[in-house]
Amino acid sequence: MTVEAAPSSLDQLRNRLRSGGFTGLYFPRECACELEDLAPCGIDVTQAWSGCRPGHRHAHPSDQGFIVSTSPTPPAPDEWTSLLP
Repeated sequence: MTVEAAPSSLDQLRNRLRSGGFTGLYFPRECACELEDLAPCGIDVTQAWSGCRPGHRHAHPSDQGFIVSTSPTPPAPDEWTSLLP
């Protein structure tokens, strides 16, 4: 008999985000993380108090990082300077 481990809180959150069509989390004007690397900052993003919001990952056109935003559409090239820290 094989006993499967219960999914972790992060795995459960990752699954909920995927099923909702999201590809990451973000905290406005502070940070963002991708589904495969949720919460590298160590905050418990599974709690509502974390302030993290579901969003869509967009890679910078010149390979200068990424953002996660509410929009499923990537920002226009001239909008990137105001979005990256």
